[in-house]
Amino acid sequence: MAAVPLALHYAQYIAEEPLSVVLARPISAGGDTDTIASLTGQLAGTVVRATGVPHDRFGGVEGSDEIFQIARRFAKFVSAREK
Repeated sequence: MAAVPLALHYAQYIAEEPLSVVLARPISAGGDTDTIASLTGQLAGTVVRATGVPHDRFGGVEGSDEIFQIARRFAKFVSAREK
């Protein structure tokens, strides 16, 4: 099966479930889990935005502070373009 249709399928659950549960679905499905879960997270993340991402789970990831800074700058860029 193709990764994009599966990611779209799994991402739709963000309307009903937290991000961690949504991401668990493609991971447990097997196959190309890293690609499908990545796409699912990107799609679902656009819906929940930063407030729906459990930041405490990423605190131990090396470089996470820099990643969050880049994400904040990108969000400001996108917000400025929407006006």
